[in-house]
Amino acid sequence: MKKIIALVLASLVVLTFAAPAMADELPGGKEVTDEFKLAFIPMSTAGQVTSICQLAADDIENTYDNCTIEFFDAGFDPNTQITLINECITQGYDCIVLECADSTAVGPVIKEAEEEGVVVITFNLNCDAVHTMFVKCDSYSGGRVSAEAMMDILEGKGNILLLDVPAAQAVSTTFCAAFEDYVYDNCPDAQILEYINLPGNAQEDAYNAMRD
Repeated sequence: MKKIIALVLASLVVLTFAAPAMADELPGGKEVTDEFKLAFIPMSTAGQVTSICQLAADDIENTYDNCTIEFFDAGFDPNTQITLINECITQGYDCIVLECADSTAVGPVIKEAEEEGVVVITFNLNCDAVHTMFVKCDSYSGGRVSAEAMMDILEGKGNILLLDVPAAQAVSTTFCAAFEDYVYDNCPDAQILEYINLPGNAQEDAYNAMRD
C-alpha cells in the first residue's frame, strides 16, 4: 500500500502539471518553463507513507527542475492542517496534495484554495468540498486480503477487535467493512467482538482504545 500511495503522488503531479506540456501550456495559462510550487500535506509526516512519498517527490524534482515540492506536518490536527492550507494559498502554491485530517472541517479552506486557482488533490481520505481530484486505492480489496491473511494465521477461528478510522471518514474507507465481510463469509468459528471508530488517526488513539 505504501508503494501504491507513492506512485499515486508521483503520477498525480506529472499528470496535473507535466502532461499538458505537450501542448506547450500548463494549467492556469502558465508556460512550461514557469516555476511550480507543490505542497504535500498528509495528516502527519509521522505517517507510514511519508518517507516513501518523499522518494517520489525527489524523483519528480530531479526530473523537472522547475518543480518544488514541500512537505508540511499537520500533526493529525485538522486546525493545523487548515492553517497550513491557508499559508500555502498566501504563499502562491500551485497545487496542494492533501490527506484530509477531517473531511468536513477542511472543506471550506479547500473550496477557498480552488477559488484562488490552487489545484487541490486529495488522496486516501476524501473531503466534502468539490475539488480537482480524489485518488484512493481499493481499500475493500485490501481489507479482504488482510482478513484472509489473518485468518490463515488464526486457522479460521478466534476473537477479533476492529479499529477503524474516525466515523466522519469511514464513508470513504471500506477496509474494515471488507474485513468483516470476509470473516462472516468464510470463518464461522471466528467472532468479531467489537468494531470501534477511533476518535483520531494518531497511533495514540489506537493505543488508548486497546487500553480501554
